[in-house]
Amino acid sequence: MTTRKKLIFVAIGVAVAVMLDVYMVDLAFRYFSARKCPDCSIQMLLVWSIGWILPTSLLSVLIAQLLKHGYVLLSQAICFFAVTFNLILIFSVCPMDVLEQLKEISKKPPAIASESTETKFLIEENKKATDEIRTKDEEEDTWFHNKFILVGGLLAATLGYIGFGQQPAESPEQRFTTLSKSSSTAVILALASVMALGVDMHIRGNAGVTDQLGLWIRYYVEPVLLHGPKSDKPTALPENFYGWEEFLRTNVSREKAVAWDEPTREGSGLHSGELWNLFYEPHIHFLTGFVYVLYLAVFQTFACRSSSDRRLAGDQVMPLICFAVVHGSFLAFAWIAHAAPEMFELKVLPFVGALEAGYIVPVHYFVPCLALIILNWPYVKRYRAWEPPSQP
Repeated sequence: MTTRKKLIFVAIGVAVAVMLDVYMVDLAFRYFSARKCPDCSIQMLLVWSIGWILPTSLLSVLIAQLLKHGYVLLSQAICFFAVTFNLILIFSVCPMDVLEQLKEISKKPPAIASESTETKFLIEENKKATDEIRTKDEEEDTWFHNKFILVGGLLAATLGYIGFGQQPAESPEQRFTTLSKSSSTAVILALASVMALGVDMHIRGNAGVTDQLGLWIRYYVEPVLLHGPKSDKPTALPENFYGWEEFLRTNVSREKAVAWDEPTREGSGLHSGELWNLFYEPHIHFLTGFVYVLYLAVFQTFACRSSSDRRLAGDQVMPLICFAVVHGSFLAFAWIAHAAPEMFELKVLPFVGALEAGYIVPVHYFVPCLALIILNWPYVKRYRAWEPPSQP
Protein backbone atom coordinates (compact mmCIF):
# COMPACT_ATOMS: atom_id res chain seq x y z
CA MET A 1 0.00 0.00 0.00
CA THR A 2 1.36 3.41 -0.94
CA THR A 3 2.06 6.14 1.57
CA ARG A 4 -0.74 8.31 0.22
CA LYS A 5 -3.30 5.50 0.61
CA LYS A 6 -2.12 4.85 4.17
CA LEU A 7 -2.59 8.53 5.04
CA ILE A 8 -6.04 8.55 3.44
CA PHE A 9 -7.08 5.54 5.53
CA VAL A 10 -5.70 7.16 8.68
CA ALA A 11 -7.57 10.41 7.90
CA ILE A 12 -10.84 8.54 7.27
CA GLY A 13 -10.41 6.58 10.49
CA VAL A 14 -9.75 9.77 12.47
CA ALA A 15 -12.79 11.51 10.92
CA VAL A 16 -15.12 8.57 11.70
CA ALA A 17 -13.77 8.28 15.26
CA VAL A 18 -14.23 12.02 15.85
CA MET A 19 -17.85 11.96 14.59
CA LEU A 20 -18.67 8.93 16.77
CA ASP A 21 -17.06 10.60 19.76
CA VAL A 22 -19.04 13.83 19.22
CA TYR A 23 -22.26 11.81 18.90
CA MET A 24 -21.60 9.89 22.14
CA VAL A 25 -20.75 13.06 24.07
CA ASP A 26 -23.91 14.73 22.77
CA LEU A 27 -25.97 11.73 23.94
CA ALA A 28 -24.32 11.89 27.38
CA PHE A 29 -25.09 15.59 27.82
CA ARG A 30 -28.66 15.05 26.64
CA TYR A 31 -28.97 12.34 29.29
CA PHE A 32 -27.68 14.68 32.02
CA SER A 33 -30.01 17.45 30.81
CA ALA A 34 -33.08 15.16 30.75
CA ARG A 35 -32.42 13.95 34.29
CA LYS A 36 -31.52 17.47 35.52
CA CYS A 37 -29.02 15.75 37.76
CA PRO A 38 -27.94 18.14 40.57
CA ASP A 39 -24.88 16.09 41.61
CA CYS A 40 -23.30 15.15 38.29
CA SER A 41 -20.59 17.84 38.10
CA ILE A 42 -17.72 15.37 38.12
CA GLN A 43 -19.45 13.04 35.63
CA MET A 44 -20.05 15.94 33.24
CA LEU A 45 -16.43 17.07 33.57
CA LEU A 46 -15.15 13.56 32.84
CA VAL A 47 -17.42 13.14 29.81
CA TRP A 48 -16.40 16.55 28.49
CA SER A 49 -12.68 15.90 29.08
CA ILE A 50 -12.68 12.51 27.39
CA GLY A 51 -14.94 13.72 24.60
CA TRP A 52 -12.63 16.64 23.78
CA ILE A 53 -9.21 15.11 24.42
CA LEU A 54 -9.86 11.87 22.49
CA PRO A 55 -10.56 13.49 19.06
CA THR A 56 -7.74 15.96 19.71
CA SER A 57 -5.36 13.05 20.32
CA LEU A 58 -6.53 11.40 17.10
CA LEU A 59 -5.87 14.63 15.20
CA SER A 60 -2.42 14.74 16.80
CA VAL A 61 -1.75 11.20 15.51
CA LEU A 62 -2.80 12.30 12.01
CA ILE A 63 -0.51 15.35 12.23
CA ALA A 64 2.38 13.11 13.33
CA GLN A 65 1.80 10.76 10.39
CA LEU A 66 1.69 13.65 7.94
CA LEU A 67 4.96 15.00 9.35
CA LYS A 68 6.55 11.56 9.17
CA HIS A 69 5.79 11.32 5.44
CA GLY A 70 6.82 14.88 4.62
CA TYR A 71 3.43 16.63 4.33
CA VAL A 72 4.52 19.52 6.53
CA LEU A 73 2.22 22.25 5.18
CA LEU A 74 -0.87 20.02 5.35
CA SER A 75 -0.03 19.01 8.93
CA GLN A 76 0.35 22.67 9.90
CA ALA A 77 -2.94 23.60 8.22
CA ILE A 78 -4.82 20.91 10.19
CA CYS A 79 -3.04 21.94 13.39
CA PHE A 80 -3.86 25.65 12.97
CA PHE A 81 -7.51 24.90 12.18
CA ALA A 82 -7.88 22.86 15.38
CA VAL A 83 -5.88 25.42 17.39
CA THR A 84 -8.20 28.24 16.22
CA PHE A 85 -11.27 26.29 17.33
CA ASN A 86 -9.72 25.73 20.77
CA LEU A 87 -8.73 29.39 21.10
CA ILE A 88 -12.31 30.52 20.37
CA LEU A 89 -13.53 28.26 23.17
CA ILE A 90 -10.82 29.37 25.62
CA PHE A 91 -11.47 33.06 24.93
CA SER A 92 -15.28 32.72 25.04
CA VAL A 93 -17.29 34.29 27.86
CA CYS A 94 -19.42 32.30 30.32
CA PRO A 95 -22.81 33.92 31.01
CA MET A 96 -22.94 34.65 34.76
CA ASP A 97 -25.85 34.76 37.20
CA VAL A 98 -26.40 34.77 40.96
CA LEU A 99 -27.61 31.71 42.86
CA GLU A 100 -31.37 31.18 42.82
CA GLN A 101 -31.82 31.83 46.54
CA LEU A 102 -30.30 35.30 46.10
CA LYS A 103 -32.98 36.32 43.56
CA GLU A 104 -35.92 36.28 45.98
CA ILE A 105 -36.00 40.03 46.53
CA SER A 106 -36.23 40.67 42.76
CA LYS A 107 -39.34 38.46 42.53
CA LYS A 108 -41.19 40.27 45.34
CA PRO A 109 -39.55 43.69 45.73
CA PRO A 110 -40.52 45.57 48.90
CA ALA A 111 -42.59 48.76 48.91
CA ILE A 112 -40.56 51.88 49.62
CA ALA A 113 -41.41 55.57 49.41
CA SER A 114 -39.83 57.61 46.63
CA GLU A 115 -38.15 60.04 49.05
CA SER A 116 -37.38 57.58 51.84
CA THR A 117 -33.93 57.02 53.34
CA GLU A 118 -33.88 53.52 51.84
CA THR A 119 -34.46 54.88 48.33
CA LYS A 120 -31.71 57.47 48.73
CA PHE A 121 -29.38 54.78 50.06
CA LEU A 122 -30.09 52.53 47.07
CA ILE A 123 -29.50 55.40 44.64
CA GLU A 124 -26.16 56.24 46.28
CA GLU A 125 -25.08 52.57 46.26
CA ASN A 126 -26.07 52.38 42.61
CA LYS A 127 -23.90 55.42 41.86
CA LYS A 128 -20.93 53.77 43.58
CA ALA A 129 -21.46 50.58 41.54
CA THR A 130 -21.76 52.44 38.24
CA ASP A 131 -18.65 54.52 39.04
CA GLU A 132 -16.75 51.30 39.72
CA ILE A 133 -17.99 49.83 36.43
CA ARG A 134 -16.82 52.97 34.60
CA THR A 135 -13.40 52.73 36.26
CA LYS A 136 -13.03 49.06 35.32
CA ASP A 137 -14.02 49.82 31.71
CA GLU A 138 -11.37 52.55 31.53
CA GLU A 139 -8.76 50.15 32.94
CA GLU A 140 -9.71 47.58 30.29
CA ASP A 141 -9.18 50.23 27.62
CA THR A 142 -5.74 51.05 29.02
CA TRP A 143 -4.67 47.40 29.11
CA PHE A 144 -5.91 46.92 25.54
CA HIS A 145 -3.83 49.91 24.39
CA ASN A 146 -0.79 48.40 26.13
CA LYS A 147 -1.27 45.23 24.11
CA PHE A 148 -1.33 47.27 20.89
CA ILE A 149 1.96 48.91 21.93
CA LEU A 150 3.48 45.46 22.55
CA VAL A 151 2.47 44.12 19.13
CA GLY A 152 3.50 47.38 17.43
CA GLY A 153 6.94 47.20 19.08
CA LEU A 154 7.40 43.62 17.85
CA LEU A 155 6.40 44.62 14.33
CA ALA A 156 8.78 47.61 14.35
CA ALA A 157 11.67 45.44 15.57
CA THR A 158 10.95 42.82 12.91
CA LEU A 159 10.76 45.36 10.10
CA GLY A 160 13.93 47.02 11.38
CA TYR A 161 15.81 43.73 11.27
CA ILE A 162 14.51 42.84 7.81
CA GLY A 163 15.34 46.26 6.42
CA PHE A 164 18.57 46.95 8.31
CA GLY A 165 19.90 43.57 9.40
CA GLN A 166 23.48 42.97 10.51
CA GLN A 167 24.32 41.04 7.34
CA PRO A 168 24.34 43.64 4.54
CA ALA A 169 24.96 40.95 1.92
CA GLU A 170 21.57 39.35 2.67
CA SER A 171 18.43 40.52 0.90
CA PRO A 172 15.30 41.39 2.96
CA GLU A 173 13.73 38.11 1.79
CA GLN A 174 16.73 36.12 3.06
CA ARG A 175 16.62 37.93 6.40
CA PHE A 176 12.89 37.19 6.71
CA THR A 177 13.53 33.48 6.00
CA THR A 178 16.32 33.41 8.58
CA LEU A 179 14.08 35.17 11.10
CA SER A 180 11.20 32.72 10.59
CA LYS A 181 13.49 29.74 11.27
CA SER A 182 15.29 31.16 14.28
CA SER A 183 14.98 29.83 17.81
CA SER A 184 15.47 33.43 19.03
CA THR A 185 12.33 34.47 17.14
CA ALA A 186 10.41 31.60 18.73
CA VAL A 187 11.56 32.68 22.20
CA ILE A 188 10.67 36.35 21.59
CA LEU A 189 7.20 35.47 20.28
CA ALA A 190 6.69 33.10 23.22
CA LEU A 191 7.47 35.93 25.66
CA ALA A 192 5.15 38.24 23.69
CA SER A 193 2.37 35.63 23.95
CA VAL A 194 2.85 35.39 27.71
CA MET A 195 2.75 39.19 28.06
CA ALA A 196 -0.39 39.41 25.90
CA LEU A 197 -2.05 36.70 27.98
CA GLY A 198 -1.09 38.61 31.13
CA VAL A 199 -2.84 41.70 29.75
CA ASP A 200 -5.88 39.57 28.88
CA MET A 201 -5.99 38.20 32.44
CA HIS A 202 -6.36 41.76 33.73
CA ILE A 203 -9.02 42.54 31.10
CA ARG A 204 -11.08 39.45 31.95
CA GLY A 205 -10.61 39.99 35.68
CA ASN A 206 -12.07 43.49 35.32
CA ALA A 207 -14.88 42.15 33.12
CA GLY A 208 -15.77 39.62 35.83
CA VAL A 209 -16.01 42.36 38.46
CA THR A 210 -18.22 44.54 36.24
CA ASP A 211 -20.50 41.54 35.59
CA GLN A 212 -20.86 40.98 39.33
CA LEU A 213 -21.64 44.65 39.92
CA GLY A 214 -24.19 44.55 37.10
CA LEU A 215 -25.86 41.50 38.65
CA TRP A 216 -26.20 43.32 41.98
CA ILE A 217 -27.90 46.22 40.18
CA ARG A 218 -30.05 43.75 38.21
CA TYR A 219 -31.42 41.87 41.24
CA TYR A 220 -31.23 44.38 44.11
CA VAL A 221 -31.58 47.90 42.70
CA GLU A 222 -33.66 47.87 39.53
CA PRO A 223 -36.48 45.59 40.82
CA VAL A 224 -36.92 47.68 43.96
CA LEU A 225 -36.75 51.10 42.29
CA LEU A 226 -38.64 50.19 39.10
CA HIS A 227 -40.99 47.33 39.89
CA GLY A 228 -41.59 47.51 43.63
CA PRO A 229 -44.96 48.87 44.86
CA LYS A 230 -44.62 52.54 45.87
CA SER A 231 -46.08 53.42 49.24
CA ASP A 232 -46.64 57.09 48.37
CA LYS A 233 -47.51 57.25 44.65
CA PRO A 234 -47.96 54.73 41.84
CA THR A 235 -45.22 54.33 39.24
CA ALA A 236 -45.78 55.61 35.74
CA LEU A 237 -43.61 52.85 34.21
CA PRO A 238 -45.31 49.83 32.64
CA GLU A 239 -44.72 46.39 34.15
CA ASN A 240 -42.71 45.19 31.17
CA PHE A 241 -40.21 48.06 31.37
CA TYR A 242 -36.65 46.80 31.79
CA GLY A 243 -33.77 48.49 33.56
CA TRP A 244 -30.47 48.46 31.66
CA GLU A 245 -28.86 45.54 33.53
CA GLU A 246 -32.06 43.53 33.36
CA PHE A 247 -32.34 44.35 29.66
CA LEU A 248 -28.80 43.06 29.00
CA ARG A 249 -29.66 39.71 30.60
CA THR A 250 -33.11 39.19 29.13
CA ASN A 251 -34.24 36.06 27.29
CA VAL A 252 -37.59 36.57 25.58
CA SER A 253 -39.53 34.95 22.78
CA ARG A 254 -39.62 37.32 19.85
CA GLU A 255 -41.73 37.65 16.75
CA LYS A 256 -40.46 36.32 13.45
CA ALA A 257 -37.97 38.68 11.84
CA VAL A 258 -39.31 37.82 8.38
CA ALA A 259 -42.96 36.99 7.66
CA TRP A 260 -42.35 33.34 6.86
CA ASP A 261 -43.87 30.30 8.49
CA GLU A 262 -41.06 29.72 10.94
CA PRO A 263 -41.35 29.05 14.67
CA THR A 264 -40.59 31.95 16.99
CA ARG A 265 -37.05 32.08 18.28
CA GLU A 266 -35.42 33.24 21.45
CA GLY A 267 -33.96 36.72 21.64
CA SER A 268 -31.01 37.01 24.03
CA GLY A 269 -29.39 40.02 25.64
CA LEU A 270 -25.73 41.00 25.59
CA HIS A 271 -24.83 38.99 28.70
CA SER A 272 -27.06 35.98 28.00
CA GLY A 273 -26.59 35.30 24.28
CA GLU A 274 -24.74 32.03 23.60
CA LEU A 275 -23.54 32.77 20.07
CA TRP A 276 -22.64 36.34 21.01
CA ASN A 277 -20.46 35.25 23.93
CA LEU A 278 -18.82 32.47 21.90
CA PHE A 279 -18.00 34.26 18.65
CA TYR A 280 -18.14 38.02 19.32
CA GLU A 281 -16.56 38.52 22.74
CA PRO A 282 -13.28 36.72 21.79
CA HIS A 283 -12.46 39.65 19.46
CA ILE A 284 -10.95 41.28 22.56
CA HIS A 285 -8.25 38.60 22.41
CA PHE A 286 -7.64 38.71 18.65
CA LEU A 287 -4.14 40.16 19.00
CA THR A 288 -3.22 37.57 21.62
CA GLY A 289 -4.41 34.77 19.35
CA PHE A 290 -2.54 36.32 16.41
CA VAL A 291 0.77 36.51 18.33
CA TYR A 292 0.28 32.96 19.63
CA VAL A 293 -0.37 31.56 16.13
CA LEU A 294 2.72 33.40 14.86
CA TYR A 295 4.69 31.83 17.70
CA LEU A 296 3.42 28.36 16.77
CA ALA A 297 4.25 28.94 13.10
CA VAL A 298 7.86 29.86 13.96
CA PHE A 299 8.20 27.06 16.54
CA GLN A 300 6.87 24.47 14.09
CA THR A 301 9.08 25.75 11.28
CA PHE A 302 12.06 25.66 13.62
CA ALA A 303 11.17 22.11 14.72
CA CYS A 304 10.93 20.93 11.10
CA ARG A 305 14.26 22.37 9.95
CA SER A 306 16.73 20.08 8.30
CA SER A 307 19.76 19.09 10.33
CA SER A 308 22.00 21.14 8.04
CA ASP A 309 20.19 24.30 9.19
CA ARG A 310 20.66 23.59 12.89
CA ARG A 311 23.95 24.99 13.91
CA LEU A 312 23.75 25.74 17.62
CA ALA A 313 23.52 23.03 20.25
CA GLY A 314 22.11 25.63 22.65
CA ASP A 315 18.95 25.89 20.50
CA GLN A 316 17.54 22.79 22.17
CA VAL A 317 16.42 23.83 25.65
CA MET A 318 15.08 27.39 25.69
CA PRO A 319 12.30 27.02 23.04
CA LEU A 320 10.96 23.98 24.93
CA ILE A 321 10.95 25.90 28.21
CA CYS A 322 9.11 28.76 26.48
CA PHE A 323 6.61 26.28 25.01
CA ALA A 324 5.82 25.07 28.55
CA VAL A 325 5.57 28.64 29.92
CA VAL A 326 3.21 29.78 27.14
CA HIS A 327 0.79 26.89 27.65
CA GLY A 328 1.02 27.23 31.42
CA SER A 329 -0.06 30.85 30.91
CA PHE A 330 -3.10 29.62 28.97
CA LEU A 331 -4.08 27.51 31.99
CA ALA A 332 -3.73 30.57 34.24
CA PHE A 333 -5.84 32.64 31.82
CA ALA A 334 -8.57 29.95 31.75
CA TRP A 335 -8.68 29.97 35.55
CA ILE A 336 -9.03 33.76 35.84
CA ALA A 337 -11.34 34.25 32.85
CA HIS A 338 -13.88 31.58 33.76
CA ALA A 339 -13.95 31.68 37.57
CA ALA A 340 -16.17 33.60 40.00
CA PRO A 341 -16.94 33.51 43.75
CA GLU A 342 -19.28 30.72 44.90
CA MET A 343 -22.30 33.04 45.19
CA PHE A 344 -22.31 33.30 41.39
CA GLU A 345 -23.07 30.55 38.90
CA LEU A 346 -21.71 30.36 35.37
CA LYS A 347 -22.64 28.47 32.22
CA VAL A 348 -20.42 25.40 32.22
CA LEU A 349 -19.94 25.35 28.43
CA PRO A 350 -21.51 27.14 25.44
CA PHE A 351 -24.88 25.66 24.41
CA VAL A 352 -24.98 23.38 27.48
CA GLY A 353 -27.87 24.14 29.82
CA ALA A 354 -25.94 23.38 33.02
CA LEU A 355 -24.96 26.18 35.41
CA GLU A 356 -22.28 25.59 38.04
CA ALA A 357 -21.12 27.58 41.05
CA GLY A 358 -17.60 27.52 42.40
CA TYR A 359 -14.33 26.64 40.77
CA ILE A 360 -15.27 23.59 38.73
CA VAL A 361 -16.26 25.81 35.77
CA PRO A 362 -12.70 26.96 34.86
CA VAL A 363 -11.53 23.33 35.05
CA HIS A 364 -13.71 22.65 31.98
CA TYR A 365 -11.61 25.20 30.09
CA PHE A 366 -8.36 23.52 31.10
CA VAL A 367 -9.34 20.83 28.57
CA PRO A 368 -8.95 23.00 25.42
CA CYS A 369 -5.73 24.40 26.94
CA LEU A 370 -4.38 20.84 27.17
CA ALA A 371 -5.65 20.27 23.63
CA LEU A 372 -3.29 23.02 22.41
CA ILE A 373 -0.37 21.05 23.86
CA ILE A 374 -1.56 17.76 22.38
CA LEU A 375 -2.01 19.26 18.91
CA ASN A 376 1.54 20.61 18.94
CA TRP A 377 3.10 17.57 20.59
CA PRO A 378 4.23 16.00 17.26
CA TYR A 379 6.35 19.12 16.66
CA VAL A 380 7.74 18.98 20.19
CA LYS A 381 8.70 15.33 19.67
CA ARG A 382 10.25 16.15 16.30
CA TYR A 383 12.19 18.96 17.92
CA ARG A 384 13.42 16.82 20.81
CA ALA A 385 14.37 13.95 18.50
CA TRP A 386 16.92 16.12 16.75
CA GLU A 387 20.53 15.61 17.83
CA PRO A 388 22.86 18.53 17.17
CA PRO A 389 25.92 17.78 15.11
CA SER A 390 29.01 16.87 17.12
CA GLN A 391 31.67 19.52 17.49
CA PRO A 392 34.93 18.83 15.62
